[in-house]
Amino acid sequence: MLKLIDVQSRFKIIFVAGILLVGLIFVILVVSLTNRQEPSLKEKGQTQASPLINPQVVIPPKTEREKLPKDVQQIREKIIAAQIVNEKGDIVLYTSSSYRIIYVPTPDIFFVMISKEPVQNFQQEAQKWFLNFGLEQSDLCDLPVRFVLTERQLKQANPNFNILPDGCG
Repeated sequence: MLKLIDVQSRFKIIFVAGILLVGLIFVILVVSLTNRQEPSLKEKGQTQASPLINPQVVIPPKTEREKLPKDVQQIREKIIAAQIVNEKGDIVLYTSSSYRIIYVPTPDIFFVMISKEPVQNFQQEAQKWFLNFGLEQSDLCDLPVRFVLTERQLKQANPNFNILPDGCG
């Protein structure tokens, strides 16, 4: 005959085993959910994007810039070597009260940062600065040179402002 004490001891064993099983399932779920994170940039095949001066700037593919003619490549190196100061990796090449010319090694681009009106005059002046090194106007497209308006008021006053040098795309 089955005694009450035997039933209670069997119940305790089944109860403890059930609690352990539920606990194990809970731990497995927690571990699997914590490992379910968004794939890292490296896994996606991307690199961490460095902050750009103006995220609206269109940057041509780097492969096009690697095909610069030898004379243009030499002038480009001469321009970069004429740096005024290195600001956290960005190379300042020219500065005035109206605009600055900087070279950003990554993504390998020259930015002309215009901060005053008349925007078109300073854009022309900056292009002449590059041409004085011996470049042709078409070389500014491939170098590449891009123009940026630094002040909100300038952007509002010049809604059709072209970020490309004259004669580019």
